[in-house]
Amino acid sequence: MVATAATGIAPTPGESPERSACSSTKPGLQRPTAGKPTIAREPINEPRNLSLGEAEVLSKCNEAGVGVSVTEKLPSGGTRLVCTTGDGAAEMRRKFKNDIIAGKEKRFPFVRMPSAW
Repeated sequence: MVATAATGIAPTPGESPERSACSSTKPGLQRPTAGKPTIAREPINEPRNLSLGEAEVLSKCNEAGVGVSVTEKLPSGGTRLVCTTGDGAAEMRRKFKNDIIAGKEKRFPFVRMPSAW
């Protein structure tokens, strides 16, 4: 067997030397499409700005059994919601579809407390 110059790996019997090891068509192996991996991923959990009060948002999340990572009051009177999982965020997007604030919403500035050290 002769190793190919590009990969340094010898071709398998019946495979032409021009084929690289990563373009294998062996049973059980699949090539990624258009350079993208074929790994199943969880939906992205992104924060949502809602036009509802914090208490109402938390009660609806509790009813649905969705874990909440953080809530934050907004200057406009709404609430910023971050769920703990992507699935929970997707469910809350469906429940709050009429209450989502479109676009960027102004937030209160973060103030770090001075350390004792």
